[in-house]
Amino acid sequence: MDNESLYIYGATLMMVIGTFSCRELPLLLLRGRKLPDWFNIWLKYIPTAIFGALIFPDIFLKDNALNFSLQNYGLWATVCAFPIVYKTQSLPVALVAGTVFFCIFKYVI
Repeated sequence: MDNESLYIYGATLMMVIGTFSCRELPLLLLRGRKLPDWFNIWLKYIPTAIFGALIFPDIFLKDNALNFSLQNYGLWATVCAFPIVYKTQSLPVALVAGTVFFCIFKYVI
């Protein structure tokens, strides 16, 4: 095995250990304990916050500047999907509706 392959395998193994420990340690430390109600309420907002942090730059920015042009298909798909997402309050529905509207704007219109 050459040095490059050894480096790739080692880096992959370190990433697996790092990712696994970040996910498993809190579960091990909090096992059997009752969490406060305020903390459980706070935890419900984490998926939405992460989803927003991941998609907002793609929707609103192009070349590090705000983009509200007609060619910004992500923005218009978001605007069209918003009523559906607001009514259902579902992250999977948000993903599907946004993707469908984006495809319509990009490939049909």
